[in-house]
Amino acid sequence: MTADRVPISNATAGRGSRPARSAEDAVSAFGAILDVLSRQISTALIDGAGWARLRNAVGDLPVDPGSGFGFELRLADAAAETDFYIALPRGCSLGDYYIRLGERALPGSASAALGNRLAAIETEAPWSDLLCVEFDAASGSPGAPPGLFARIRSDLPEKGAAGSPDAPSIAEWLAGAVGWRLIDGEGRALTRAFDAVAAAGSSVDCLGIMPGRTRREFKVNSRAMESERAPMALEGLGWTGPAGEVAAFLARYDGLFRSLRLAIGVTAGGVSPRIGLELFQGEPGSPSQPGAGGWPPFLAALCEDGLCLPRKMDGLLAWPGRELVFRGRDTFGVLTGIGHVKVSFEEREGGAAIMAKAYPTAGYLPFEAIESRFAMR
Repeated sequence: MTADRVPISNATAGRGSRPARSAEDAVSAFGAILDVLSRQISTALIDGAGWARLRNAVGDLPVDPGSGFGFELRLADAAAETDFYIALPRGCSLGDYYIRLGERALPGSASAALGNRLAAIETEAPWSDLLCVEFDAASGSPGAPPGLFARIRSDLPEKGAAGSPDAPSIAEWLAGAVGWRLIDGEGRALTRAFDAVAAAGSSVDCLGIMPGRTRREFKVNSRAMESERAPMALEGLGWTGPAGEVAAFLARYDGLFRSLRLAIGVTAGGVSPRIGLELFQGEPGSPSQPGAGGWPPFLAALCEDGLCLPRKMDGLLAWPGRELVFRGRDTFGVLTGIGHVKVSFEEREGGAAIMAKAYPTAGYLPFEAIESRFAMR
């Protein structure tokens, strides 16, 4: 999860702010929203089989007006499928669903762990202002537990001050939410990662964990970072991957993006082999329309470098901006845009492996709010 993944979800920041609307006013599950979007999004990005897997993963989950969610699209992969993420603001229906699921689950199970953590989040995790669940709908095993990401508040006291949590304590809370315990070395490795990001003039925006994947690691995402400082952060992390390829990419794409964040994996042994550069056409947290601004030349450059299929570039440039979902006493729709593109680097036998993914984001809102926001773009 990154901050841009949930730009519109803050419309429902807590129980007191969630609109009280009847069943006649809005849809109640993600399946209805996916049905609308499946008719608007290019089949080059998500085809019928991809939508079927996505509905199977999240179609029955509850949705509130104001819910934020988004897609994760592999741009050079011939398969037209997506992973998916959903914001969990305080007091949302999806959070309540996971709490109830945990109450009925077997003690010690992943569902019980997540439900327990969500029920006590106000007292146990005051350092976080937003959670997000992530689903490997394209490649994950059916029934695998979702990943969980926690955004760290930007207004916390400086490191070492009273009330400022350290990296191990944040990771311990997160691990407990998926039924894990920290193992020897993870806390130290995460502390080094947090310190390396800070030394590069940034800070950690969110920490995540994907329990359904084979590799056990924590996902660490920085806040905005000056692009020339990214190599410094990687050196401080002790990353042994293709640093020359990262430098060459940043030089090649200089001027084609406006802001950058660093995405890394951390294990007990240190930083994972794959790192990512999250690239934005605006400020992180402000998704933009793909057909405007800097996305067309940026995506064209990815195509030239073999990091994006031309048909997927065309599909992204035609990504819908606003769609009507439900018309009744009140009218609801979805406002969407491209949050960022992540370019990942990893050393493999025979040379560096580079991969690009796009992260469109969306919010389910009253249509009058969509119209006003769309007009401001």
